Amino acid sequence: MKKKILVVEDDNFFREALKMMLSKYYEVIEAPHGKQAKELIILAQPDVILSDIQMPFLNGVELLEWLNEYKKIPIILMTGFSKILETQKAHDLGVSNFLAKPFEESELLDRLNKIFGPDPSEEKKPEEKKESDVEDQFCKISIDDFISEKETDYGIFVKVGEKKFIKIAHKGGKLSEDKIQTYKDKGINFLYIKQNDFAKLVGFSVQITRALGASGRVDKEKKMRFMKYTGEMIVQQGYKLGVDDYLFANTKDFLTSSIDIFSEDNSSFTLLESLASHSDALYAHAVSVSILSVLIGKQMGIKSPQTIFKLALGGLFHDIGEKEIPTEILKKTRTQLTHQERALIESHTTRGRDILELNKAIPSEVILIAYEHHEDNNGQGYPQGLSKERIHPLTRIVSLANAVVEYVIPVHEDQTPKTFKEAIDHIDRFKRVSFDQEAFSALKKTLKKV
Repeated sequence: MKKKILVVEDDNFFREALKMMLSKYYEVIEAPHGKQAKELIILAQPDVILSDIQMPFLNGVELLEWLNEYKKIPIILMTGFSKILETQKAHDLGVSNFLAKPFEESELLDRLNKIFGPDPSEEKKPEEKKESDVEDQFCKISIDDFISEKETDYGIFVKVGEKKFIKIAHKGGKLSEDKIQTYKDKGINFLYIKQNDFAKLVGFSVQITRALGASGRVDKEKKMRFMKYTGEMIVQQGYKLGVDDYLFANTKDFLTSSIDIFSEDNSSFTLLESLASHSDALYAHAVSVSILSVLIGKQMGIKSPQTIFKLALGGLFHDIGEKEIPTEILKKTRTQLTHQERALIESHTTRGRDILELNKAIPSEVILIAYEHHEDNNGQGYPQGLSKERIHPLTRIVSLANAVVEYVIPVHEDQTPKTFKEAIDHIDRFKRVSFDQEAFSALKKTLKKV
């Protein structure tokens, strides 16, 4: 016996199209709005409900609320995402699935197949990823910084609940500035892209960064904003997937075109202040350490482009070893950590070295920065307890930049952020002996120029 589907849609043309599409596989009944759908649900007892969200008389969310009281029937909601808050509410009410209009027949059939189970006659398909792994399939982008292309080369998603992502733009489609603004107005802070598509967006953004860097017609504030955005995406890709040859080439292009602009004192501190209020501390921290390391290095008289590049790259990836440590552990203060958790966090320097060593193009100095950036002048750091003379000179710079940024962009939720001046004054009073004195003097001179 065929499974029975109730299609609830106020657009007559679209409802008929859906009926024609589904009738090849299922018994289909239809309703033009939620009020009539309630009557049909009681009479016909459908196996699945496919409903629009925005309808007259009784919308899709109201129908879902009623259904929760009446009987548990799987429901798939269709939406063009003009009602994003309702979509989030629907998720909280337990909707089975979402479909973003327009969608393809294969997408709808895939959703139904997941509800009904595979056809026994079909060849067994590979096992899907467990729900716990869903979060790891996506990379996120701040919606404030997202640059819309004429046609995207990937799907774009929003997150509407724990481990729940919904596609709002298909490959070959586009997100207009008006749509992006609508999502922002609805409280959406991030857009998401599948990991296997993310490298395409990073490469596209690096191309724009290079063009912006060479352009004399784009004001510096816009350049800085886009470079911040691109830098965060590079860090995110590295922390999620590791630094392969493609990412390293993109990172090299990005840093080569960005360092001169990052090095200008006033502009850099404006950018660093914007990063300090960023909603994702992990990536903002890495970009900030990279920029601050370059500022300190240049103030110390480092002029070699190759050395500055290594300093910037080391700043970007100094904490890459944290990528395999659970976020909830990273957010704990040192006093909250168990002995095992502290050992796990301290292992990130060794993990970082091992990750970077997998890519033969990464300079050895950058690998040392990742491995040594928690050493200190007193020999009390980790992982080796090195004295100052044995710590690489570039590591000493990144180590200081890292310490400053940890106060400005705190990972721990109960820690109050400091300004850059407050952070530097605090280190001057309580921790100065732990850091390279020449680097610290250069940092203070850089701050005075702002």
